Amino acid sequence: MKKLIVAGLSLGLLAGCGSTEDKNEVKDKPTQKQEVKKNTEQKEVKKKDFVEYTKKIKGANFIKEVKLNNNNSEITFYDSFTAYKAAHADSTTTEEQYKQYFSTGDTIEKIFVEESSRLLRRFHALNSVKMTLSFEGKTYNINLSRKDLNKYLGFKVESLNVANGSWKSKFVEPYVYDKNKRAEFFKKFVKVK
Repeated sequence: MKKLIVAGLSLGLLAGCGSTEDKNEVKDKPTQKQEVKKNTEQKEVKKKDFVEYTKKIKGANFIKEVKLNNNNSEITFYDSFTAYKAAHADSTTTEEQYKQYFSTGDTIEKIFVEESSRLLRRFHALNSVKMTLSFEGKTYNINLSRKDLNKYLGFKVESLNVANGSWKSKFVEPYVYDKNKRAEFFKKFVKVK
C-alpha cells in the first residue's frame, strides 16, 4: 500500500517536471500576435528570450545548458541523475522519479520531435536546434535545421501558430500524438549512440 502511495506521489511530482502542450498553448496565446510581428522583423534570436522559453519545454528541469550562437541553438540535458543532483542539491526529485520521467510515455521521442520543432516555430530567425540527452547508456542527439524540417513537413513550421489551432492540427496531432509518425520523424532526425 505504501509503495502505491509513493508511486502515485512520484508520478504527480513528475507531471510538474515537464510542460504539456496545453500549458504551453496557454502561455503562447497572449504573445502570438506580437510574436508573428516581432519574428518576421527580427533577424537575430535574443538569447534572453530563447533561454526563458526553453524553461517551458518538456524536460526543462533536466536541462544543463542552453547555448545560442549565430541563430543556432544547442540544448544539453544532464547526462545522469548524479550530474543533475550535483547541480541541484536542493531538488526533491529522486533517482527513481528521474528514471521514471525519461522511461515512460515515449518522453524522449516527444522531447526531440515536439520541442525541437516548437523552438523553430516560435523563433522564426532560429536556423537550427541541436539537442543532446543521455539516458541509461544511450545518447540521443538531434541537429534539426529549419530547412530540413520544412522540407520534411512540406510546409513552413513558422507558418503555424497556437492561436488559430494550426500548430496542434498540422504538427502536434500528426507528428507527436501519432506514435508511428513520431517514430518515423525520430528515426529520420535523431541519432542514437
